[in-house]
Amino acid sequence: MMKERRELFQKARSYALYYGKSEAGKLAHYDMVIVEPGAQSAKNIQALHAMKTLVFAYVSIMEIGPLHTLYPMLKEEDFLQVKGNKICKEGYDTYVLNLKSKRWLGLLYHHIGNLLLHQGYDGIFMDTIGNAEDPIIPLIEKKAQITKATELVRNLRRLFPNHVLIQNNGLEYLCSQTGEYLDGLCWENPLFAYADSQEWCRKILERIVGLKRKYGVRTLFLHNESQIRMTPSAGIRAQAIADKYAFLYYTAGDHYLALP
Repeated sequence: MMKERRELFQKARSYALYYGKSEAGKLAHYDMVIVEPGAQSAKNIQALHAMKTLVFAYVSIMEIGPLHTLYPMLKEEDFLQVKGNKICKEGYDTYVLNLKSKRWLGLLYHHIGNLLLHQGYDGIFMDTIGNAEDPIIPLIEKKAQITKATELVRNLRRLFPNHVLIQNNGLEYLCSQTGEYLDGLCWENPLFAYADSQEWCRKILERIVGLKRKYGVRTLFLHNESQIRMTPSAGIRAQAIADKYAFLYYTAGDHYLALP
């Protein structure tokens, strides 16, 4: 099974994203799951594999908070700064990292290698990598971060040719650079329900469909349950598009800490 991970990813008919603890019994109902590795035991991963469920580990590529175990190992220059100040994601109590930092990249490669080679995960879900194209970053620096993000994904593909690589967001430009190295691309909370976002959504859809045709990249749509309660039509639209292009769609529990 393990050498067929990437093929199984393309054939999967369902997925879940869950950052809460345990719940291997419920997760086993899905063909593949994205989990927070700190909340899952080796026993849970083994149980999911026994049920033929692929298990992908959440990895934050460009954000870290003070409570993270790697945070004390970082220095001021490892964080991305604008006008001399670190970029803070206040809603999450995290800071944006600098992908030009050799220290951070070294820690990141070690962390990912441990997840894939020693903890038995079938691949990684690269969250926050889309920060590389954040409008708040000056253009020259943004180009440098996108280049470094692309190098990272390319190196991960070279180092782990049999594991699944999924990128979350980074849909404006980054995905066009990383697409040839990816298995999957997640579009988190697509704004299908809002009239003023339709043109932007059309362009993004055209881009990800092109990546599927050119490189076989499979897109995962992801909505938070709270958003669907406010705009049910977004979920209906996402499911219809997913069905049309053989993508997958999942509505996650609030804060990604609950399962249906």
